[in-house]
Amino acid sequence: MVDHVRSAPRPDFLNKPSLRGEQVLLRPVTVDDVAALMPMLLDAEASRLTGSHHEGVPDEGRMRAWYGSRAEQDDRLDLAVVEQVTGNVIGEAVLNEWDPGNESCNFRIFLVPGTYC
Repeated sequence: MVDHVRSAPRPDFLNKPSLRGEQVLLRPVTVDDVAALMPMLLDAEASRLTGSHHEGVPDEGRMRAWYGSRAEQDDRLDLAVVEQVTGNVIGEAVLNEWDPGNESCNFRIFLVPGTYC
């Protein structure tokens, strides 16, 4: 039996790209996006389903500090989902939990309620 285990290089999550599609732009999330994201962050059921566990109700100050630190994170990629027509931030897309053995990572998308393209 051949051993197919190999060591995949870790993704460069310090590289924060912008990706443009037909309807949305994915760009690095910033502290300025927090006000638009708060309705999403306050939705307890959606937070639970996306693995976004907060102790208590997330407050804007704490969320601003957390989102403000995303640019320096090398273990995950946090991108804002921006509706191209309006320029409104309507959610986030995240890559995290890199698994080198499977050469895969977790992908999640979390959209502000009622703002879908």
